[in-house]
Amino acid sequence: MVIHKASTNKAKSKMTPEQIKSSVSYLCLAFSKAQHNAVKKAEKKVLNTKGSTLYDYQVEFCYLIDEIQRGTAIKEKVKKHIEDANSLIAELLEEQF
Repeated sequence: MVIHKASTNKAKSKMTPEQIKSSVSYLCLAFSKAQHNAVKKAEKKVLNTKGSTLYDYQVEFCYLIDEIQRGTAIKEKVKKHIEDANSLIAELLEEQF
């Protein structure tokens, strides 16, 4: 499941701040929706406490977003982090709490 793709323009080797901001905004919205849907379909109450599965997803997602925003702007590295964030969102959607 591909949620968001990084720009594939090979002419430039770095992403612009606007492209990174757009990618982060889209990924955050997708993660928020996935999180809401996963919790909503859970049969039991899902607690968002340290050590819970939901908390682990949130922490991992925050680290990925931090790497996208503050890490290098080289497209190949940003694209890898975007793919990792997409994978995490897909896992969250399939998670059974």
